Amino acid sequence: MNRADIRELSLHQGSPAVSLFVVCNNHRGSLSKINDLLGRAIRDVVEQFSDSGGEEVCHALQTLQSRVCIENGSRSVAIFVNHRIAWVYQLSYQLTDAIWVSSSFVTWPICYYLQRTVRYWVVIIFKGVAHLFEGYDDCVIEVVHRHTLYNGEEQVQLEDDAGKICGPYSAVWGPRCRYSSMEVFMRKVNQGLQHFMEIDPLPIVCFGDPQSLRDVRTYCIYKDQIIAYKECDGLLDRYMLYQKTWPSIRTWHDTQQAHMIQVVRHAAEAEMIIAADVEKIWHALHAGMVRLLCIEKGLQHAACYWDTANSITDAESCKGLEQIDAIEALVEVATQRTIPIYWYEDGELTPYMRIVAVMSEAR
Repeated sequence: MNRADIRELSLHQGSPAVSLFVVCNNHRGSLSKINDLLGRAIRDVVEQFSDSGGEEVCHALQTLQSRVCIENGSRSVAIFVNHRIAWVYQLSYQLTDAIWVSSSFVTWPICYYLQRTVRYWVVIIFKGVAHLFEGYDDCVIEVVHRHTLYNGEEQVQLEDDAGKICGPYSAVWGPRCRYSSMEVFMRKVNQGLQHFMEIDPLPIVCFGDPQSLRDVRTYCIYKDQIIAYKECDGLLDRYMLYQKTWPSIRTWHDTQQAHMIQVVRHAAEAEMIIAADVEKIWHALHAGMVRLLCIEKGLQHAACYWDTANSITDAESCKGLEQIDAIEALVEVATQRTIPIYWYEDGELTPYMRIVAVMSEAR
C-alpha cells in the first residue's frame, strides 16, 4: 500500500468508516483474529451509527468475514470499509493490531511506516507488458492497482490484474509499425507511472530485455529518476528481484543521505536553516520557504493546533486542547507540498538538535 492508495481512499470517504489493521503471524490464527476484529467492528458500528448509514457498512463487514484471505509474504492486512467501498490490502510490513470506527478512514499508521523506510519503484517490461513493484528496505511487492489503465486495445479494470501498468502492444506488421506501437506503448506506461509518481516521486529501477531498456531510455518521461537499468529475460520472483535491486538502491540512498548533510552544512554557513524549532519550521513550511527537511527517525514533539490547522504551539501552551505529534504534522505538510524529506538515524543530526529545515531564501 502506497501514497497513491491512500489518496484514493481519501476520495471515497464516508461515515461511518471502519479502518482495521491485523498483524499476520500465522495463517490460521490471523484469519481467526481478522474475523474477531470484524465482529468487533460490526458491534461498534451498531452502537455508534445505528441511525446514520450503519446498516450497509455492517453488511459489508459481515461479507468480509468469510472472504478475507492472507497472501504468502503478507505481514499485515489493512481493511477499509464504509458505505461506498470495502477494500483489503496485503501489506509487506508489520503494523500493530488496531481498529477504528469513526467518520473517516485512519491511515496514519501506514503513513508513519512509509515515511521512515527506504522506498522505491521497480518496473519490469517483458513481452509487451509493464509490471510495477513497490520496494522497501527488505522486500518488493507487486502493486495491485484498482484504477482503470490501458491494457491492449481498450480501457479495462485491473482489480485482479496485479502490477500491470500497461498491456501488450501489437508488433505484427514489421519494424516500422513495431517502432510506432512501442511509442504508443511507452506513452501508456508513462500514464500508468504518472498516477504513482506524482504523489510518490521515488527512485526507479528498470528491468527488461535490451531493446525494451533502450525504448525506456528514449520514451520514458521519468528516465531522470531511473537510477539503474538491468537486463532480464523474464519476470523474476520477489526474492530474486529484491536481491538484484537492493544493492543499487542502497548505494543511491547512502549517497543521497551524505549529499543532503553537505547541503545542510553549506546552508547553515549561509544562515539559511531553521534547526530544532518545530513551530518556526511549521510556519516556514506554510509560507513556502522550505526546500528540504531532515529529521531523525525517533524524534517526537508533542503540540496542538492553535486556533487553526495552520498554527501550532508546544504542548505546554495547549490549555486542554487535543495534542498531536507535530513531527507527523510537519511531514504531512511537506509531503503535500512535494518538499524532499530525509530521515536519519538517531544521533546523526545532533548538531541541529535532531531536526533541520533548509530555506529556499534568506530569512
